Order: sequence, then structure tokens, then C-alpha cells
Amino acid sequence: MSHSKISELLPWYVNGTLAIGDRQSAALEVASCDDCAQDVDELTKLQAAMLELDAMAPEPSEYGLTRALAAVEEEERKKRLGHPWFGWWWALTPFRRALAVSSALGFLVVLGIFVAPKQTPMPVSAVSDENASPVTIDRLTALQLSGSSKAVSSAPVPLPAAAQAATRVPSLVDSTQIAREGAVSLLVPDVEAAIADVGVMARAQGGVVLSLSDKTPSQPGDRHTAEIQVGVPVGSFDDVVASLGKLGGLQSRSVSAENVATQIVDAQARLRNLRSTEGDLLHIMGRAGKIDDVLAVENQVSATREQIEELDGEVHALQHRVAMSTVTVDLEDEAPAATADVGMGAQLRDSWNAAALSVKNFTIALVGGLLWGVAFGPYLLGVALLVGLVSMRWRNP
Repeated sequence: MSHSKISELLPWYVNGTLAIGDRQSAALEVASCDDCAQDVDELTKLQAAMLELDAMAPEPSEYGLTRALAAVEEEERKKRLGHPWFGWWWALTPFRRALAVSSALGFLVVLGIFVAPKQTPMPVSAVSDENASPVTIDRLTALQLSGSSKAVSSAPVPLPAAAQAATRVPSLVDSTQIAREGAVSLLVPDVEAAIADVGVMARAQGGVVLSLSDKTPSQPGDRHTAEIQVGVPVGSFDDVVASLGKLGGLQSRSVSAENVATQIVDAQARLRNLRSTEGDLLHIMGRAGKIDDVLAVENQVSATREQIEELDGEVHALQHRVAMSTVTVDLEDEAPAATADVGMGAQLRDSWNAAALSVKNFTIALVGGLLWGVAFGPYLLGVALLVGLVSMRWRNP
């Protein structure tokens, strides 16, 4: 055993608690090493002093010992009981704990039976009538397609056969929602008169003029053209297209149709889900306590409301396309604008008018400058006086 290891064992060598093998090694080291022998002497003196002090110390009183033991027992009891509010629970026996838990569960079950609101069954007459309003059918569809947490958490209520048939009516009707567009190109003797005829024809069928682009020829030889777009009810679309072809020489005519039922159904389903999400967020915002939580939920509500408004506008636009068909009419004059020779008198008159206009503009600009000078005269005069004083002071220091 090394010298450093034996030096660490010297305190136990002095008090006689070393094992036999370690004690022999320590004894040989003490006999051969003066430093170790000196350490043993100091440790022996320290041991004797401590034993003397221990013999002189008074015995503890019976009263102090009793109080110390009571304090230790109280600390142990607090550790066993845990929290001071729930210490009574840990003080109960296991049987009493089980009895308390079963009683609480029984009370909650009875409370749920007698206090929970009863679900009112939907009357069959509300859906079995052939003349049921679209609002009733939409409500049934919303009940089936709603993605709210209440619908997920509760068991679905089976609908009667008549109600299921009624809920299928919108899908059969919506499957043929067609948006129609038409285009007609005509050669007409008078473009202005044709524009008026197109507007009268559209209004007679319950339609309206949506846009008009009239391009009057600016140079001789150009043709007068115009483009007018009208919206008419879908039921009058074919009659309007046929009537427009009779206003002049028909150059081209085209009709296109697009089934937008899938887009409308998809947008309505997403709209229902977003409205359900908005309701859940408003419920959460009403229960949130912290300001940060309320602001976070309010931001989500605003984003959801923006999506709802965008989807709602998209649905209305698609439904308007289905209800009102669009017809674009291109009009072109049959003959180009006549070429007119400009005489010398007209040219001189135009030159004189241009010169008079230039003189007028120059006079207005000159008078305007004078008025600006009068308005800012005091300031300009003050600046001139200041510059003059500085110059005189600089020349005559």
C-alpha cells in the first residue's frame, strides 16, 4: 500500500476501527516514516482532548429530550399527510377513501340523469311534407355535414326515411347548376343604333347592360367598332342570343357552358366548417382568462371571419353566374369612315386657334408669377435687407 493511501487511513488507525490487514500496513508505515508518526501523535492528542470534553459535557434534560422527540414526530406526521388542505384525505383509511370516491361518482351520475337537458326529437312532419321549405332542408343538411365538436362528441341521431329523401333533394338540384356565356359578332349599318337596340333587347328580357366599349374612328378609313356585354336571366339566354343575330350581318356566334355545381357544394361545405370553427373559437374566447390567450383566440377568430367572408362572396358570385348568363356582342360598322380633304382656310383657322391658345397660356402664366411675387414680397424683402446688412458689416468691420 502506498504512503498517500496509508496517510488517509491514519484517523481510523488511531481510533482502532481499521481492518487487521490495513492496521498492520499502517503500523509498519508509522514505524518507518517520521511524518506518519508525527501525524499519529497529533491525532492521538486530538482524540484525548475530545474525549475529555465529552466527559465534561452535561447530560441532556428529560424535558428537552421530550420536546425534541415531539418535534421530530410532528415533522414526520406532516410529511405523511402532505398538503395541509388535503391532509385529511391521507389520514383516512383505505376503506373510507374508497367509500368517499364511490359516493362522489354516484352523486355525479344522479346529477347527470336529472339535470342534463333532454334532446327534443325533430317532428317527422317537418321533413315529410312535399312542400317543405328550402330552409328546413338546409338545416337537415347542416346537421348531417356539421363538423362542430358537439356533433362529434354525441352519437348521430338516425333520420326518418322521408327526411333522408328530403336531404337528397339539394344534391339532385345542385348537380345541374350551369353557368352559360355567349358571344355574337355582327356587321351593322349604324353602330350607335345597334348599341341602343342591344340595350333595349336586354332590358326587355329582364337583363341589364354590364359594360360598353365604343371606339369611334379617329382617322379616315377606320371602322366604327363597339363591344357591349349584357347579363340576362338564364331562362331568356337562348332567345336573346337568337334575337341578337338578327340585328345585322352575323359574322360569328358561340355559346359555352360550365357546370359549377361541384364548386358551389365544395364552397358551401367549407363555409359550414369555417362557421362551426368560428363558433368554437368564440366559445373558447369567452372562457379564456389571460389577456394573451384572449388576443391569440381573437386573431384566429378574425382570420376565420375573413375566410368566411371570402368564401361567402365566392358562393354568391357562382350563384350569380348561374342565375344571370352573360352575352358579349361585338359590333362593327359595315363601311369605313369617309375620307375628308382639309382646305387651306381650315388649316389657317386651326393655326390661328393654336397661336391664340399659346398667347392665352403665356399670359396666364405671367400674371400667376406676378401674383406669387406679390404674395411672397415681404419675405423676399426681409431676406434682401438681411443680406444687405451682412454685406455692409463684412465690408466695414
